Amino acid sequence: MSDLKGRTVSADSLRGGEAKAYEKRVWWQCTDPKQLGASVQATADLWWQQHAPRRDEYAALIEQYYGAAIGDINPGNYSPSGRRSGNLRYNIMRSATDTLTSRYSKEKPRPVVLTEKGKWRHRRHAKELNKLFYGIFQQNGVYRKGRQVFREAISLDMGVFKTSIHPQTLDIDIERVYPGELAWDLADAYRGYPSEMAQIAPFSRSTVLATYPEHAKDIQKAEPARHSHQASNTTSDLVDLVEMWKLPSYRGATDGRRVLVVGNVVLLDEPWDFDRFPFSVMVCSQAYRGFQGNGLGVMLMGFQLSLNKHLQADEEAVERGSKLRCFITGDGVEQQIDKLETDVNGAIYHLKDPSAKIEFDPGRSLDPQKVEYNRWIGQAAYETIGLTQLSASGQKPAGVDAAVAIRELQDVEALRFMEQQSEYEELYIDLAKTVWMYMRKYWKGKKKIQKVRGRGFVETVNFDDIDLDEDGFEIGVYASSMLPKQPGARQQRLLEMVQARLITVPQMMLLLDMPDIEGEAELRAAPLSDIDATIARFLEDEPPASRLAEKAVKEAIKKLDRIKDPDERALRKEALYAELLWVEPVGIESLAEGIERFKEAYLLARHTDVSPPRLQLLLDWIEAAKALLAEAAMAGEANAIGAGPSGTPGVPDMGMGRPPGAPTLPDPGAVPPAA
Repeated sequence: MSDLKGRTVSADSLRGGEAKAYEKRVWWQCTDPKQLGASVQATADLWWQQHAPRRDEYAALIEQYYGAAIGDINPGNYSPSGRRSGNLRYNIMRSATDTLTSRYSKEKPRPVVLTEKGKWRHRRHAKELNKLFYGIFQQNGVYRKGRQVFREAISLDMGVFKTSIHPQTLDIDIERVYPGELAWDLADAYRGYPSEMAQIAPFSRSTVLATYPEHAKDIQKAEPARHSHQASNTTSDLVDLVEMWKLPSYRGATDGRRVLVVGNVVLLDEPWDFDRFPFSVMVCSQAYRGFQGNGLGVMLMGFQLSLNKHLQADEEAVERGSKLRCFITGDGVEQQIDKLETDVNGAIYHLKDPSAKIEFDPGRSLDPQKVEYNRWIGQAAYETIGLTQLSASGQKPAGVDAAVAIRELQDVEALRFMEQQSEYEELYIDLAKTVWMYMRKYWKGKKKIQKVRGRGFVETVNFDDIDLDEDGFEIGVYASSMLPKQPGARQQRLLEMVQARLITVPQMMLLLDMPDIEGEAELRAAPLSDIDATIARFLEDEPPASRLAEKAVKEAIKKLDRIKDPDERALRKEALYAELLWVEPVGIESLAEGIERFKEAYLLARHTDVSPPRLQLLLDWIEAAKALLAEAAMAGEANAIGAGPSGTPGVPDMGMGRPPGAPTLPDPGAVPPAA
């Protein structure tokens, strides 16, 4: 008899008798490669059978979405192309699914690394890690794939990302996985998360041969993929690649395992040290039991099938009622029938009773109650899942005209889908954690560089430059924007924020995010961007490589190495770096606003581990800006009598403060000699 894991146990142990040893071991306990391959395939076959009802339900839901018969989702029979019967008149499932997908998956949640308060160095490295995550997401087109993941989570019961590492380039790959490829033991997942999982997916035999040439002979003998129909209607040669994982039993356990099998041949067998599978899963709503969730497609299926039946019957009734029915009598009327067939668009009936006369029956129109009932089915379907007429059809409800009222209506509707929005954000948090898991194992010490594209620039981030302990940070998520997406509503919301003095006009220009005015917006916001860039330079940046390569700077850094005390050496080095990073205001900046932002940055940074020399840069800039404002005020008074302080009316003197670009290097004589 088999237990929950499919392992054979004695009947005495099940009856409460003396415990017996297992008569066979599970796949992840096998040591012989041949036995391991056979055990993995047997386990995959068992799980595949367990999940047959789930795959059948997927096929039925996808058929309703497509509006065409498919039969099964397999490599040779998954597309409805050429088989659309046109019987689906009103596709509620597709309308509702696409409405929710277009509205909520347009957001681009960005993972953000949250560090302990007070560690400025960690916060700086956290920003680099944020860039790293975003660069990997860009490289893999994650947000584009995320729309399909969201659609599958809504219409089926889950949407899935899979993360893997390329063995040659060490690039991190993120792909969308069809949830029907995943399988697990249903009893093992009863409490929510299984300890073992498999992905059973068809791959080209030639691809597998090229990837694992050392097993070429065995791969050639492998059976074709399940339901591939390769003998009938395809030229492809597919084999099932079974990838199976066993999580460690507890933190630090060494029994985790990952195996890759084709046929009964083990292509890869390695330990699995991670406490999670490489899958990031989104569900529409959590199920009471089990691993998969609940989708809205199941809720809409009954409405869709009922509406299909009613609309088809009503259409046939309308078709019959639109044709004339002609009744003729007597014998020898063949010529009359021939004439009527050319004149009458309808049915002709020959009556034998000669006393009857020819009549025309125009038929009956469709029952208005049926029309109203069909309309109610569609409305009830949308109301059941929580969609409004505004979202589903783009029509505003009667009596709702003000922009504020429409926004409030959309916010009320959004409350109904708070769980789905939360699940979508959690998907990207979990994806970032999985990416970090791979980076920590495969990138450490490899000097791996990741490119990150920004607006008009490309930046590179070196993973080895990020010094963050695994337990020293958490990963959260920032939604792409709290502002409305429609241009009119977005502009109105930003104007309200400007009027309430929550933001300035330059900030509003940046937040408008409209391509046709992007260039003008960047120009208007340039003073603010310049101030923020200067603050970041003072607090976070390293000196430019060109400055560090100067002979005098290199000699000064070399002499710092003679200092024994590491704290003193670090402080003197920060003082040198501060001199190299100094940039004084020249009078064309937005000085008044800059002074306020520099004050805010100083008050925030002084309670962290930012070095005193870097903090002093903020204070020096504030004092230099105040001096420029004072000179400008004096220049304005001098203009009244025709002269400015620099000899030119209205031009302030720029010769104050630290010399621009000329660092004050530490006095070599002040450096203690080496012992």
